[in-house]
Amino acid sequence: MKKPLNDIHEDNRRTMRRYETITLRPHPMQFVINELIVIVLCLLALAYGGMDGIFSQESMYVGLALLLFLLYKYIKLRRTIYTITAEQFKKAEGIFTRDEDYIELYRVIDFAERKNLLQQLFGLKTVTILSGDRTTPQAQRARRERELRLGSPHPRTRRIHQNPKAHL
Repeated sequence: MKKPLNDIHEDNRRTMRRYETITLRPHPMQFVINELIVIVLCLLALAYGGMDGIFSQESMYVGLALLLFLLYKYIKLRRTIYTITAEQFKKAEGIFTRDEDYIELYRVIDFAERKNLLQQLFGLKTVTILSGDRTTPQAQRARRERELRLGSPHPRTRRIHQNPKAHL
């Protein structure tokens, strides 16, 4: 007995979704949200360092050090990649050394979502994944709220953005 044409197409769609690999990258706005205080301090130190006065040269050095720190954090954020396959969740991060951590999806126990005020303003949220994995019991990531549906056929919904302070 032959399958109707619609059933064959549905089987192909299920197979593609089952073996599909989803690659996620961090959203740059999450960097601004997480490092807002350091960014403001850096700008104030650099502005005061450009003026004539007591400790202006020292504040310029502090501002430059904070700027280097922020640059390092931003590059680390942009080099973080999350990959979800049918069997595992993988996090790869690092600038000078590349660290990769894996969570088998069958070990995922629960997840929680949290949005602070700035995340709400920019449409982001932090998702915490709790797993039974001994080396990685918890993973956090932030993403755009409207891009939550992984199964959506629209290509824009495939990109989910990451919290730069996520620790696996």
